[in-house]
Amino acid sequence: TNLMGNTLAAFWAHPDADAAVRRAPELLAGVVEESLRYDAPVQALFRQTRQVAEVAGVLLPSGARVLVLFGAANRDPRFFLEPDSFDANRQRNEHIGFGAGIHLCLGAALARLEARVALSELFDRTIAVTPRLPGRRIESFILRGYASLPVEVQTP
Repeated sequence: TNLMGNTLAAFWAHPDADAAVRRAPELLAGVVEESLRYDAPVQALFRQTRQVAEVAGVLLPSGARVLVLFGAANRDPRFFLEPDSFDANRQRNEHIGFGAGIHLCLGAALARLEARVALSELFDRTIAVTPRLPGRRIESFILRGYASLPVEVQTP
């Protein structure tokens, strides 16, 4: 649900992306990936070092608790061209919206599929989905999504 709400909000802020996907539904998989990068539902998670590690020149002892900021990494200008823009056609999109390596979310493939199917159905059944009132974000520094997101739906 957070991915869906964040994707709709990104479309409202970038109407060209909404229009592009409505014209070319084959962009949908890329839009889901871009949404995961641009406004990831999971912004951060705590981890603990298993051994001494060096991060950006700082030595972390074994057992140190760290907060991995996925949301910030997904906007890193050293890795992403124009990181603060929502690009429905982004070619290089190796985001960490679902984590990575041994910490890759077990439900990542299912969440991607659900988002593609839900958005595809939404676009097939509507002409437009627009905000009716301002949304209310959930109160969390770990998760990012909407507790409430009233919309108006225009159907054919």
